[in-house]
Amino acid sequence: MIKNTITSALIGKKLSYSLSQIIHAHYKNNNYALIETDNFFKIFEDNQFFALSVTNPYKQDAYNFCTIHDEIATNTGIVNTMLYKNNIWYGYNTDYYAFAKMLEAYKIDLSNKSVLIIGNGSTSKTIGYYLNKNNINYNVIARHPRNDNEILLDKHYFDNTNVIIQTTSYGVFPNIENDTLLDYTKFNNLEMIIDVNYNPRRPYTANFAKYYNGLLMLVYNGLLFEELLQGYPIKDDALAYSKYLDSQMANIVLIGMPYSGKTTIGKILSNDLKKAFFDTDIILKSENNDLVSCLNSGKDVVYFRVNESLLVKELSSTKFSSIISTGGGVILNVENINYLKQNGIIIYLDATTSTLKNRCNFEDRPLIKSINDIDKVYNERKTLYEKYADIIIDGNQPINEVVKTIEVKLNEYFNN
Repeated sequence: MIKNTITSALIGKKLSYSLSQIIHAHYKNNNYALIETDNFFKIFEDNQFFALSVTNPYKQDAYNFCTIHDEIATNTGIVNTMLYKNNIWYGYNTDYYAFAKMLEAYKIDLSNKSVLIIGNGSTSKTIGYYLNKNNINYNVIARHPRNDNEILLDKHYFDNTNVIIQTTSYGVFPNIENDTLLDYTKFNNLEMIIDVNYNPRRPYTANFAKYYNGLLMLVYNGLLFEELLQGYPIKDDALAYSKYLDSQMANIVLIGMPYSGKTTIGKILSNDLKKAFFDTDIILKSENNDLVSCLNSGKDVVYFRVNESLLVKELSSTKFSSIISTGGGVILNVENINYLKQNGIIIYLDATTSTLKNRCNFEDRPLIKSINDIDKVYNERKTLYEKYADIIIDGNQPINEVVKTIEVKLNEYFNN
């Protein structure tokens, strides 16, 4: 049987979220495929590979498939990079080095810290090996304990844990969640959370301590893979590239009062930044779920808000690299903001009531029927807009100046 020849690929179960092709293209590999499978070993029956990245749940299968292993793979039983040379499969654990390089790039010093790893899968095992090798005290907690060192939390750990390393797939795109596996409010000395996942970029967990996601670790894994495949060191600023990639993939979410210009500005940003554009009010209207349609059909504001929240969750769970313009009242439900923040930068277009009054026409605005209503709604919402915003923009400027200011502030945000 003639096999398909595939130079390099990522093997996993669900890969629709993966950024690996983009990263490998950055390192001059445009022949990198994504292969989803429910049977790791079967894919070798039909395909001839020369280099493979392997993601969960197949890292232990990859170890067993390889004949020769590097030192880290030998000591962990985990392989996430495979090379086929001289009719032999070589297995490497580049997760170890990618994790170490991420800590170095972020200047994270774990010495003299008490670390808690959440999860007991392949990546947890690799990180545990790294911590052991560097004499860093750690414990493991898992929903399904396997080993004696996997603990149940008590007051000792709540009082003494300084760093949490999150290795589970809980809340990972597209199944994002507005809660956490643990009650982080009980950790009295928690300094930082390191997440090996990168999507969402800022999960709900990020609210509880200094947070680092796993995008840089992914970039380093791609770089290490390409160095092994291409056979020579690659000079690249992985941290700078990860920041650029983050800026490209993040959603930009516009909040603000009616008449603040969210739709108009969102469309211009969509064109300038090459991101898709979604307007929650326009989408709801197309489904006859906008507030006017709801009221005309005998439904109430509560019904409208429920549908608005469902749409916000859907967009937050399925879209990235997008501009999302929201309705003026989206901030009235904190769950909406929690979802939007997970993959989005929240920008508040702060226009004064005098500016809003000059723009208003009162069409299709059941909650703003007069000039006085603008003052009332503005005073009710202003504090919430400011509270939830990552960036606040003076919305009283001409549209082109507002757009220019947003783009400058976004550049500062992602390069901070």
